[in-house]
Amino acid sequence: MHLSRDTLNKSLLCLLSILPLGLFTVKGWASGLSFAYAALAILIITSRSLNPKVNEQDAFWIQLLLLMFTLPLFSVMLSSALRGEWIWANFDSASRFFIAAPIFM
Repeated sequence: MHLSRDTLNKSLLCLLSILPLGLFTVKGWASGLSFAYAALAILIITSRSLNPKVNEQDAFWIQLLLLMFTLPLFSVMLSSALRGEWIWANFDSASRFFIAAPIFM
């Protein structure tokens, strides 16, 4: 099944537009939609026929953004390893940054 870039972008925009509705009405709505956003964004990024060419300067900033989104998760992993205790609740907020990275790409 091949989806066009326009269809994928409209799907992502539709999900983004309904986010404010659920923020105040349904508990856990934002977390659930974040996974849907990430899945759609990954689909857009990894689709071979939809990838535009990225120049060298933009590639640097993309790598910097990816580093920024992954560092909170790595810092929680490092601090947990140094303490010797792995409390999964500590990974919750840091993993949201990691999951959100494809959305911003």
